[in-house]
Amino acid sequence: MIVRFFDIQWDTSDEEIEKLRTPEECGLPSEATFNVDDDLDLEDEGADALSDRYGFCVLGCSYEVQTQGKCPKCGADFEYGCGELQDDAYYYSVKCPKCHWTGKEEYSLVFDGQTKD
Repeated sequence: MIVRFFDIQWDTSDEEIEKLRTPEECGLPSEATFNVDDDLDLEDEGADALSDRYGFCVLGCSYEVQTQGKCPKCGADFEYGCGELQDDAYYYSVKCPKCHWTGKEEYSLVFDGQTKD
């Protein structure tokens, strides 16, 4: 499943020099979106997934599961607007008719092969 982690509170303290570095100094993101195992318990293991990916402990974070065609806030089906191609992705404008969340849904474009006419 695809999960967006945000409001991440990184533990960037350096005990050797007794200094607290900023997440930016450590190259850490304020939010991250990536695939996790479908059976991952996000409440108990979400912070561990972030820590494993970036190598820093996580003191806390918020998350939302992202499902194609569904609002991440309330789960209603999206209404789709115009789309546009940017680099190696196609973006659709989306809006939730229930809670009015708006944003974009992204689809990666990958080479799938060639066929002869």
